[in-house]
Amino acid sequence: MSKPLIARISKQVDNINFLLEILLDRQMAEEFVDLWVNQENLLKLHERASLMVRYELSRVSVILFIAMGTRKLHCCSEARSGLLQAWFGPMLLDFGWLQRCKKGLDMKALEEAMGQTLLTLPLKQQYVLFMEWFRCFSRNGSECPNLSKAFQIWWRRSFLRGSETHAVESR
Repeated sequence: MSKPLIARISKQVDNINFLLEILLDRQMAEEFVDLWVNQENLLKLHERASLMVRYELSRVSVILFIAMGTRKLHCCSEARSGLLQAWFGPMLLDFGWLQRCKKGLDMKALEEAMGQTLLTLPLKQQYVLFMEWFRCFSRNGSECPNLSKAFQIWWRRSFLRGSETHAVESR
């Protein structure tokens, strides 16, 4: 108990991430995603916590986003949707801090994985999350993940889907 609170939190996050890596290697992390998605208390804490505590919480989400985006973690669409609905906003808020203090995090991989994971959702859900990202990106620029490649893919899909719908309705 002699260590500062943030040091103890950081150690616990390191332990969680260590165990999460083991679960991922053994392809057993799907239940952890459900557990992480349903952490309402942590999400509320995130809203009120210091930047350092938020940073530590986001380190767990980073591992999950990268695992999903690189297809190391296969989850049902409800779990992917739940993870993005719960932790996408906090990740946008904390991205700048994650860039500054990487602690071994691959930020390019995170950006790519967030985009890939987002693109697995239905188009309407993608729209909501991309609009949230766009607002963040237009305000914060490089302090926000660069999801422009995924945004372009979503835009093309939406445009094609819209033109297909319009063609069917015209008949």
